[in-house]
Amino acid sequence: MENRRDTIQKVLARNKEFALNYDAAALSPQPQMRLVVIACMDTRITLAALGLKPVLDPNFLEQNFGDWTGRRHDDLAREFGAAYHEFWKAPAENRPPNGESFADQVERVRDAMAALPSGDVVLVVHSGTVRAALAIALGIAPESALRFRIDPLSLTRIDRVEGGWSVICVNC
Repeated sequence: MENRRDTIQKVLARNKEFALNYDAAALSPQPQMRLVVIACMDTRITLAALGLKPVLDPNFLEQNFGDWTGRRHDDLAREFGAAYHEFWKAPAENRPPNGESFADQVERVRDAMAALPSGDVVLVVHSGTVRAALAIALGIAPESALRFRIDPLSLTRIDRVEGGWSVICVNC
């Protein structure tokens, strides 16, 4: 069975330039490279095994689904009925009970991206956060960004350029 380090190395190898930067950082962390991750225990364990010391930033967390977090769709549909189905008619703008909308997440991620230091930054985040970052980089509506399919363990590269962002690849 493949271990976590092997899996991550295979994912990173999909983008040679990124893989080389990552390997250099793993062997000898570079002061100009900052690694930011969500507060997910599995992610922290994996990165620690690779010898990396991430900065935890809750602003890059996945969308907060409030009372729906960790629950199955079919259970929610049974319990909330029409209200649950109404949510999915406009999922970018609607908020689950005690949660945030995807549009709220986009604004949270926008603020966090604006606060990132100059230089290389690697974000290890969930797919919703990647979609939010793509909405920001492309200047598209949150609803449109929800159409992106983000594969597990994939690499999305967004470069900071003068006056904004440039999307280099998605799921590469």
